[in-house]
Amino acid sequence: MKRQEIVDRIMAEKLVVIIRTTKAVDVLPIIDALVTANVGTVEVTSNTPNFEDKIEKARATYPDTLIGAGTIISVELAEKAIGAGAQFLVTPSVEPEVGRYAHDRDIPVLMGALTPTEISAALKSNADIVKLFPADIMGIDYLKAIMGPFDDVPIFAVGGIAIESAKAWIDAGAKGLGLGGNLTRLDGTSTAPIQENARKLLKLLT
Repeated sequence: MKRQEIVDRIMAEKLVVIIRTTKAVDVLPIIDALVTANVGTVEVTSNTPNFEDKIEKARATYPDTLIGAGTIISVELAEKAIGAGAQFLVTPSVEPEVGRYAHDRDIPVLMGALTPTEISAALKSNADIVKLFPADIMGIDYLKAIMGPFDDVPIFAVGGIAIESAKAWIDAGAKGLGLGGNLTRLDGTSTAPIQENARKLLKLLT
């Protein structure tokens, strides 16, 4: 898929599910639960053990699911992620070099930013989607204020977003959301709660 096709699909789905775990063995079972619940876009963070291997295996196992890499804060990490097959990159901050590197390879970037100055810088740094992070700390009213001057910017709210508040963020102007621990936390060995919560979230976003 070309970069714009991937961006269009992420925008249409309105959701990127973030997997950040200290146990590499948990990654594929979590992805399986999400895919079973019809989640179409998943991000594996670079500080998850063996993230490259997990991205490569997820791409092979779930060819119809978008698999990206998160916490990409350097070109070195971007190179590893893309080499493993990541279809999009996510940064926690404004990273111009990552933006250039990704776009040179036709890979989209969801770039982290918080303030108006950072959002402007992200747009100049090849951000395809701006990741408002950490969104929950600032609150929905902050998003509404940001959407005044940046009403035409594709902004995803990420960081501490609760399933119950998902629709409120969308109603406030977010074009999509990124959810991690509130959705993918694995208690014990059963992934049933992840499936249940993912279905609940997707229903709220439709």
